[in-house]
Amino acid sequence: ATWLKSIVLAREDRLNGNVRWEDARDVLYGAEKSSMFPDLQWGGMSISSDVYMQEALNISLIDSLSRGRWRIFSKFGFGFTTVRQRYETTLNSYLCAPVLDDMENP
Repeated sequence: ATWLKSIVLAREDRLNGNVRWEDARDVLYGAEKSSMFPDLQWGGMSISSDVYMQEALNISLIDSLSRGRWRIFSKFGFGFTTVRQRYETTLNSYLCAPVLDDMENP
């Protein structure tokens, strides 16, 4: 918790010598010029895991056709499964999009 506080307050806390604002900004908002994803800004800690679903879909087309009437709900889960007798992580995502008529109206 203390380390995360240092990252969040890096810009305001000039006495904090452990974290530079440039590095904290990358953690919080995503790298501006990522070597792994040069055309994307994933958003760091400021964005949820639903970016994976947005990237898999043509979300710009969905947004345009639905006139912004869509939502993605996602949730990370972690816990012990009694079925497999081990800890597991899961990501559940759901896209709610309107049904379009023949004229592509929601």
